[in-house]
Amino acid sequence: MAAPSIDYDILQLRRFAGDLSAKGEHVTTRLLATRFSTPDRPVADALGLGPGARVLVVARLRLVDDHPMSLQCSFLPALIGDEIVRADLARTPLHQALERTLGIVVGRAHETVSAVRLGRREARELGCPVGAPAFESERVSFDAAGAPVVFDRVFIPGDRFRITRELHDEGAAS
Repeated sequence: MAAPSIDYDILQLRRFAGDLSAKGEHVTTRLLATRFSTPDRPVADALGLGPGARVLVVARLRLVDDHPMSLQCSFLPALIGDEIVRADLARTPLHQALERTLGIVVGRAHETVSAVRLGRREARELGCPVGAPAFESERVSFDAAGAPVVFDRVFIPGDRFRITRELHDEGAAS
């Protein structure tokens, strides 16, 4: 049985798993790893961190009807990560853990979606051949004060994802 394909509205700030669950999909999360490390330059820049800063890395595999749908790595500044690492992130969505544990509410995000080819690690976790076409989403989420709190890097195989939009002619008469 082929993995399902999902539609993603790029104009809405939504949580991937929550949005799919609301549509009636059976979504599960497999927690692959939580660890502290030094971020690469794009992650450090996105989170406004200086040299030598540390982040909590949370790696999760999202499954829809037991099919791997996305591989997500979330990076949080160590000050936030020190508290979040104690949450049951296999069962509790990260944004919910941020709100419940630290009172941090994500108010906005900046996301870039690119077409890529899966590397060895991503392909293995997603059950795809190395080099398979995929989408890579890089998203920085900000708290109510405008501070970056999470950087997410997500890989979704190209055959399991469609970008959708509702378009309106702003100049058309109502």
